Amino acid sequence: MKIVDWNINGGYLVKEHSTENNLNFFINKIKELNPDIVLIQEGHISKTYNQIKVLSEKLDLKYYKYQTLGESHIEKGNQLCLFVLSKFEITSSEFLKLSSPDIISYNEKYGGEIKSDKHEKGFLKVTIKKQNKVYTLVSGHGHALHIFNKSLDDFPKLISEMRKQITELSKEENLIFGADLNYDKVCEKFENIFSTNPIKLVFKNVNTYKNAQADYLIISDKFKIIDKKLDMCTHDHALSNVEIDEK
Repeated sequence: MKIVDWNINGGYLVKEHSTENNLNFFINKIKELNPDIVLIQEGHISKTYNQIKVLSEKLDLKYYKYQTLGESHIEKGNQLCLFVLSKFEITSSEFLKLSSPDIISYNEKYGGEIKSDKHEKGFLKVTIKKQNKVYTLVSGHGHALHIFNKSLDDFPKLISEMRKQITELSKEENLIFGADLNYDKVCEKFENIFSTNPIKLVFKNVNTYKNAQADYLIISDKFKIIDKKLDMCTHDHALSNVEIDEK
C-alpha cells in the first residue's frame, strides 16, 4: 500500500520569495507516486470550487472525506480543510477536535488582528476496508502557534491533550496517520508514546518545513516499510511518501 501525506497550502506553491496558485503542481507530484491513500492538510473548499473532488478525479481515488476547519488565511472565500482520499471504500469518519488556546495578536502577513480560535484544529479519522481488513486513516493539523510568537511548549495542557489523542489513536488496528502538527519536538517530547505503544514514526528528526520537523507520518508497528522518501520539491512543506506491507 502506498501512502502520501502533504500540506498543500490551499494549492498555492510556496517558493523562496513568492507564492503561486498551482494545484496542478501538487496533483502531478502525487500522481507520479500512484498512491492508494492520500492525506492532505490545508486543502481548500469554497461555494464554487471543491479541491477534494478535483483531487479525487485527477488521482483516481474514488473515496474521500473532508473536514472544514475555518476560513482560510491563504485565500479569502475558502474553507481550510483536512482531506483523506482512498482507493478503498470508506466505512466511517469522525473529527477529533483539539482545544483552542485563547490568544489574540496582530500579524500583517495574516491580515491584521488574528485569533487562535478562528481555525479549529484536530484529526480527521477515517476507516476503510481492504480485503475484509479495517484500516484507520488520519489526517491532522496542529495549532500554528508560531504566528502568535508562541510555541506548544507554552501550553502544557495542549501538549497533554495531543499526547492523549495520539495515544488513543495508536490503539487503532492498522493505523496510518499523517499530520502537520506545527511542533518540532514530537520525537523528543512524545518518545514514550512510540516506545510503549505499537506504532512507529516513518521519518524521525528530519526537516519537513523550513529547518524543522513539523510534519509526521506514523504507522502501526505491524507494517513493514518497503520504501520511503521525503521530497522537498520547491514547496515549503515536504511531500512524505511511504510504501508499506504487513509483516
